Amino acid sequence: MEDKLFNVAYRILRNHCDAEDVVHDAFIKAAENLTQLKDTDKLSYWLCTITRNKALEKYNKKKREVLMDCGIYDNVQYNYLSSFHPDFILPEKICINNDFEKYLKEKISNILDPCSRDILFAYYFDYMSYKEIAQKFNMKEGTIKSRISRSKAKIKLLLQNVIV
Repeated sequence: MEDKLFNVAYRILRNHCDAEDVVHDAFIKAAENLTQLKDTDKLSYWLCTITRNKALEKYNKKKREVLMDCGIYDNVQYNYLSSFHPDFILPEKICINNDFEKYLKEKISNILDPCSRDILFAYYFDYMSYKEIAQKFNMKEGTIKSRISRSKAKIKLLLQNVIV
C-alpha cells in the first residue's frame, strides 16, 4: 500500500523526498481522521485520496513560493520556471484541470454503466493496477482490461461525434 501511495505522490511532485514526506503526512492525517472512514473496504481509495490531496497541496505551495520569490506571473517567468522543471504548471491551470476532471467524470458517468465507470475511475483517477481492480470487483484481470478498453472506445466515439 505504501508503494502505491508513494507512486500517487511521486506522479504529482516528481521528487522522491517530497513524495515520501507527503505519504508520511497522509498517514498522519488518516490516523487523525480514522473515525470519518465509514466503509473500511474503501480504505485504499481513502488513503489515495488523502495522499493525492496532500501532494497537490505541496505542489501548489512550492509553486507559490517559487513565483513569490520571482515576483511575477508573466509568460517570461513561466518559461523561465518551466526550463528548470518541465512539469511546471501555473496555479490557474491547475484549477482549470481540476474543474475539467470534475466535468469529465460527470460526462463519463452519463455514458458508461456503473460497473464500467467504477472500473475506469479506479484505473485512471485512483491509480489502481489491473490486479487491484480485479480483486476489488472480484473479476479476472483480462475482464478488467477489456472493460477499460471498451469504455475508452465508447468515450472516444462520443468525443468524435461531439468534435465533428
